[in-house]
Amino acid sequence: IPSLMWTKADNPPMSLPPRPHARVIGMNTGVDARQVMTLSSQLGAFASVSWDGDQVKQGAFTEGLARFLKQAHEDGSVAQKTFARCQPGQPGTYTQGGSLLPPGVVPRAQPLDQDQYDSACQLLNEKLGANWRKSFAGEMEGYMALAAAHCTLMRPDVVFWLLDEQRSEELYGKWACLGEYMALAHLDPKLTEYKLIAADGHMLTDEEVSSLPWASMTPATLGWA
Repeated sequence: IPSLMWTKADNPPMSLPPRPHARVIGMNTGVDARQVMTLSSQLGAFASVSWDGDQVKQGAFTEGLARFLKQAHEDGSVAQKTFARCQPGQPGTYTQGGSLLPPGVVPRAQPLDQDQYDSACQLLNEKLGANWRKSFAGEMEGYMALAAAHCTLMRPDVVFWLLDEQRSEELYGKWACLGEYMALAHLDPKLTEYKLIAADGHMLTDEEVSSLPWASMTPATLGWA
């Protein structure tokens, strides 16, 4: 397994964030206000949060981070509690460009290094199959690698996924959140739990997740293997 991976008995590959730690993923537009409310209330129980460097803006999954970020800024703990990551070679300033919070509240994203990026791609090869890059072509490859690297490096206790329930089946194979879920959700459930938030704001049960249209699909049926 790539060097990104570790267990509780190992020395982690980087300094880990305060625990419990939450990671947040989801769509960039069309998030329901009820999902935002649920996420915002859930994050109050966490010592730190991370995400993949998207801007904090209304209607995006990052909207649910706003209250946590604002509180961390007010108590001077942004550097200790909030972690955004971006792809190798990027300055990280894009993350700070959202209009939902005042300038200076959102931290600059920290870029991956090339070894971390390459290890993430290797992990995706193993978990999804050698053809995942064909589905996630162009900038989508970077998003997938960033997700895999960020999740394995930060090792969140919980990943909150603000679910897009309107996604059409023909787009499942290009769905980065679904790719992350299939590659990483069962990597080590003892370390990381994925919690899916439906459009109406409720947290899906295991039974509800198993009945979702894509639940019975595999990397092979999605064209990744």
